[in-house]
This record gives sequence, C-alpha cells and structure tokens, in this order.
Amino acid sequence: MNSNSNKKRDPARFPAGVAQGCSTTRAGDLKHRRKHPFEKFFAQNSALFAQRFPDLARALTLPNEQLLQRIPPDYLLAAAHDGDATLAVRGTYLHSKYRPRQEAARLISQDFFTHAIAKGGYVGAGLGLGYVAELYAQQHPTHTVVLIEPDIFVFLLFLASRPLTPLLRHERLKILPAQTVPDVLQFLRATGDVSLPLFHFLPAQELNTAWFHDFTQAHRHATAQAETNKQTLQRFGPLWIRNTIKNAAQLCVRTPVNALRNCAAGSTALIIAGGPGVDASISFLPYLKKKH
Repeated sequence: MNSNSNKKRDPARFPAGVAQGCSTTRAGDLKHRRKHPFEKFFAQNSALFAQRFPDLARALTLPNEQLLQRIPPDYLLAAAHDGDATLAVRGTYLHSKYRPRQEAARLISQDFFTHAIAKGGYVGAGLGLGYVAELYAQQHPTHTVVLIEPDIFVFLLFLASRPLTPLLRHERLKILPAQTVPDVLQFLRATGDVSLPLFHFLPAQELNTAWFHDFTQAHRHATAQAETNKQTLQRFGPLWIRNTIKNAAQLCVRTPVNALRNCAAGSTALIIAGGPGVDASISFLPYLKKKH
C-alpha cells in the first residue's frame, strides 16, 4: 500500500523551509526561544519514550532537549491551518498543511487498512509525524503497530509535534527509529511481525529513497521466506512430530550429527532437505547416483 501527501511546491512561490499560510518554527530556531510548545511536547514525549523503550532511548540519548538544536533548518515543524502540527522538509510537506488528521482519516479508510485489521496490525514504512499510526492505534488498541523511520530528524520532530501519550502507551506499539535495514529485518523476524501488511508512507520514504528501496527488497524476500517456512511446517510438521515421538528412545543414545563435522573434508556429498522443493529434486537422484 502506498500513500502520498502534499507534494512539492513551486520553489518561486514556496521557498525551501517556508510553510506559506502557516505558523512556522524552524528546528534551528528552537534554541532562541525560552520554552516553545514544541520543546515542551518533546520533553514530555521523550521521557515517556524512555520509560517505554529504555534501550532505544539510551542509544538515541533521550531524553535530551539539546538534540533539537542539531536538526537542520530545512526541517520545518509548522502549525497547519487547523492548528495541528505539520512537517516540511526541504520545501516538501509530509502531511497536509491544512488538516493533517483529516488526511490520516482518509488513508485509514482505504482498503489496505481493512486488510491490516483482518491481519491484526501493520508495519508502517515511514513515520512522518505519525498521524496514521496514532489514529489506527486509537481505533485498534489490541493490534500490533510497528513503526519504522530511518531519518532521526523526522523522528525527533515527531516527538516534538504534539502530546503523544495515547500512542506511546499503546500496548502493542513497536518503534524502530534510525536503524539499519538488516537490524529492522532481524527485529521483524524475531518478533514474528515480518508477515504483517506493509504500509508505505511515501512522503516520508522520499526523504530516504535508497534506504527504503533496500528495505522493500529485503522485506519482500523475508516475507517470501516466512511463507515458505509456514507451508513447510504445514506440510511436514505432523510427520516430523510423529517421527520424533517414534524415535524418542533412540535420540538419547544415537551419535549426534555434529560428530560428523569435518570427518570427510574434500569428499563429494549431497544433502536433500524435506522441504517444499523435494518433489522437484528427488527425481534427479538416479541421475546423480550414476554420475557420482
């Protein structure tokens, strides 16, 4: 599922970093204010994030308001026309500059989320300010919500955008900010979430196209692998259980397979695993027997 938000503006009419018609705050300007509301939200949300995800918080040095001063000035957190926060990066809006929550509600009503509801959750590739995730989590408090955002600056501004207590306290929320593709895939496999529907939030993905290209390719492979493993278990699982029970007495006294390690180095060997492809390969056994 792909999702687009507001697109690039004409540079002559909308200079980079300027949200026309909105009350704006450059990330770099936060250090010139005593206590901007965005700073207050950031402090509250960072503290809650650290309570919920302590290991991640330590890795990101959260809570730490000084992090806001490191955000480039072309990352612009702004007030939309309805008063909610919106975000522009290098002149491109990731959310509506008029009604970002209403925009999220339209996305939630699409067919993808009907599928996600049936599957019990989704993986969000690209977070932005998290309006879609916030609404979905509110409507489905027992579903799994996995949020991926490789851009640390977008993630920090997500924490600064508004009070996020309900979302951050969602019982099955998982957030992966500023992680590598292999680390994200390892997490999804370990948690069993790799097979959840994948929602592509394109405005956020366009900021890091190479990262999301690699992730999409790796995720597709991991999903196919998970499906193969599932089919293998369905097909051979009962047989494996029966054989294990039947041979339980022998398992304790027989020589383990590890005993064969390096005992025939340099010799030709053929190992056939009883997976879904065994039917296609077993017919070649007579030919291989003659050749070798």
